[in-house]
Amino acid sequence: MVDFQESIISIILLVMGIGISIMVLIFVSVLGGGVYTNSQTFISSLSTDITNDTSANISFSKIPYIFNASTNIDPGSETIKAWNNTKEYGTLTLGTNYTVSSYSNGQFNIIDLGGLNNSHIYLNASYTTGYPSVERNITSAIRNSFIAINTTGSYLPIIVLAVIIFIVLGLIMTLTPTTDRGYESGRMAL
Repeated sequence: MVDFQESIISIILLVMGIGISIMVLIFVSVLGGGVYTNSQTFISSLSTDITNDTSANISFSKIPYIFNASTNIDPGSETIKAWNNTKEYGTLTLGTNYTVSSYSNGQFNIIDLGGLNNSHIYLNASYTTGYPSVERNITSAIRNSFIAINTTGSYLPIIVLAVIIFIVLGLIMTLTPTTDRGYESGRMAL
């Protein structure tokens, strides 16, 4: 009778353990989703794409010219184009047409506009401000954690099936009477 009670207790504990693990999985999923929903605007604000940031009218008499853009520009994300009121002249090249005075202060030093002799030149810049690499890493980590929870949740039916099989076999083995006939000291008697 003691074996039967111990088997029932272990089966009950096993079922409780599975129930608790399911509840923890649900809790973590809901909590993670809630945290992401509440912090999504903050995560999205870590970087901003700026397009068509336009300079004042410049001419060759003003070169070199310091083009002041937004602060905290992501290095290498800038594209600066020269144009007038009706026509785009082309994209400026880093090192040839401009240098970077400071990405953190958003300053570009325009050193050469090539063969442009129009005195009504404007600069149009597009760039990313903030911390796009941090935003990408956080977003990737969140995506991977949800994928992991989804994968774990996908294995849950298999785990529950294994527990049910274990319970049924445990009950069958507990309720099946065993006899010690035919055995003597661990050897089969002839």
